[in-house]
Amino acid sequence: MHVSGKVVSVVIAGVAFTGLLGLMAWGMVTREPLTARSGITRVGLPAPDFTLPVLDALVLGMEEELTLSDYRGSPVVLNVWASWCPPCRIELPLLERGSGEYAAAGVRFIGLDIQDTEAAALSTVRRFGLTYPNVRDARGLTAVDWGVVGLPVTFFIDRDGFVVRRAVGALTSEKLAVAVEELIADTTPLDGSELVNPDQYYELQ
Repeated sequence: MHVSGKVVSVVIAGVAFTGLLGLMAWGMVTREPLTARSGITRVGLPAPDFTLPVLDALVLGMEEELTLSDYRGSPVVLNVWASWCPPCRIELPLLERGSGEYAAAGVRFIGLDIQDTEAAALSTVRRFGLTYPNVRDARGLTAVDWGVVGLPVTFFIDRDGFVVRRAVGALTSEKLAVAVEELIADTTPLDGSELVNPDQYYELQ
């Protein structure tokens, strides 16, 4: 029996939404802030793939769209952010420096902008002079796939395409260095040693 792509998309979206409801229930039972659970369901699993438009692609000399799975074979730091999120803006300069410092080691940095207007996102990219690619999730489906319920959240993806660690809240230079250097050496602890900064994150509305 033939099943249309539209039906499959609806089913996938339904499963992802159910996962988010589960996170909300967890937060109510454990009284742990929901934002601290952002992206936790992805750790230890293959990174959900996406193909999204690149902000300022022409200036960066890139293709108009970026596909995450094209980076397989390289360690990837995926930062999820929005222009209206104060902690996100705090860590953008740090991520820009990191993208340059770890380029020689083959680490690729990617920004994923969500719940934003294109104009605001593009303005932020230019304001901070971001030279690593940033893509925009205009429909919000990618954020759902990744279980994102608070910002910023950063995922560390190994060469095989598995999410081995996440960091919730604005990163510090020390935390970024530890996470990236272990990612390069392929020595990230099996438990993911999650990095959470409770004073610097923003819950999605």
